[in-house]
Amino acid sequence: MDIKTTKSIYDKMVSHQFVVSIMGMFDQELLLSLINITDKKLSGLEVQSSIKRKIFHFMVECSQNLLKVEKTNPHSHNNIFLIGQEGEDYTVYLGSAISKKNLAPVLETIEQVNTIEATDIKKKYYNELTSNEFVDQNFLLLSLLSISKKTRKKIDYDLIELDPQTSFLSFKMTMAN
Repeated sequence: MDIKTTKSIYDKMVSHQFVVSIMGMFDQELLLSLINITDKKLSGLEVQSSIKRKIFHFMVECSQNLLKVEKTNPHSHNNIFLIGQEGEDYTVYLGSAISKKNLAPVLETIEQVNTIEATDIKKKYYNELTSNEFVDQNFLLLSLLSISKKTRKKIDYDLIELDPQTSFLSFKMTMAN
């Protein structure tokens, strides 16, 4: 990661008063640690349990998506997890450096989910869940539908180009306590 990207991340961290920040290689073991650290931190801040459950759901779904996409990606150590607080709002970021060749299907699936009306998300989720055709793309679609269904929001993401072959994709969710 170049200094410009690092500085941009640092500036965001300072301006958003991040209460949890972790950077490194995500795996199942780290995800469990993240959940424990996040639970302790949010409990200390007296965050409502319904908000904590949404944050944990978002963490698990997004990290599993990123792990699945980057399975063969040499950039797997460039992951970031942040929780920022502004007043009563909490913003969660979870991102990873991803090869651009793996990025197109992810972005297409995000756009597919974001075009579905909020009232139809639940129906689409259950239709996909009961579908007989299950492929890797369905896993991502199901996961993103689940996030949208649980948060009642569109999938929000940021994309930063790191180099000609790699982009940094981060999912973002904001909730009020």
